[in-house]
Amino acid sequence: MCYRDQENKVQTKVYKKPTHTGQYGNYNSNQPYWVKISTIKTLVNRAKSICTTEKDFELELKYIKNIMKLNDFPSNVIDKIIHETLNNTHPNNGNKRDRNEDEIMMHIPYERGVSEKISRKAKRFGITTRFTKTKSLKSILNIEEYDKWSSTGVIYKVNCQDDCDKIYIGETGRTLEKRLKEHQADSKKLPSENMSGLSKHAIEVGHQPKWKEVNIICKENNIVKRKWKEAAFILRNKDYLLNKKEEIKNLSSIWEPII
Repeated sequence: MCYRDQENKVQTKVYKKPTHTGQYGNYNSNQPYWVKISTIKTLVNRAKSICTTEKDFELELKYIKNIMKLNDFPSNVIDKIIHETLNNTHPNNGNKRDRNEDEIMMHIPYERGVSEKISRKAKRFGITTRFTKTKSLKSILNIEEYDKWSSTGVIYKVNCQDDCDKIYIGETGRTLEKRLKEHQADSKKLPSENMSGLSKHAIEVGHQPKWKEVNIICKENNIVKRKWKEAAFILRNKDYLLNKKEEIKNLSSIWEPII
């Protein structure tokens, strides 16, 4: 924004629209730390490049501190990043590091508390980790109830009846409806080794799984990735499963401490 000061000199300062909400990425959001602090660095650098008077610059810094607190940033983090940005003392100095031709790069989706562990373990073997953006809440919830049964490429969970805490986790590349009909048909036959643990449980114990309350816990069209994800969900819930757990063979044991 341009304006004239008392001496009729043209000055500039940061302008914010009346509709500006001051809402930035929350400190508690599921984002890597460097992504969160980049908001502060960007706002400070913007103030440095636009504000032509010390007064406007100080007012803008005060605004940045207050607005970041409203976005749940700790005061010590705000002060630290502002100080580093103003003095250009951040380790990366805003520049990308030159990549070594022999460097091994691994890109993984970011999940707070898990991705950091993987990154630290990978670093021991000379592997550099880069985090990629995970699905948004909107995309996760974008499975319409009326379309659930015709969904393909899904990992699903079936709960047993109310007085049984057992669950079954499965995957299918076909429609969910077709796969469940197969489970239901098998549950009316004599038990065999070829049928799923869910159908076998229904026959041997006489329980009625909640067929109409099936949950889609993940959507993945790539069959290899879907098998891996199914194995991860099975491993995470192995104490309550009706699965034969053969699917876990698809997942390397090195992931078990993390999952």
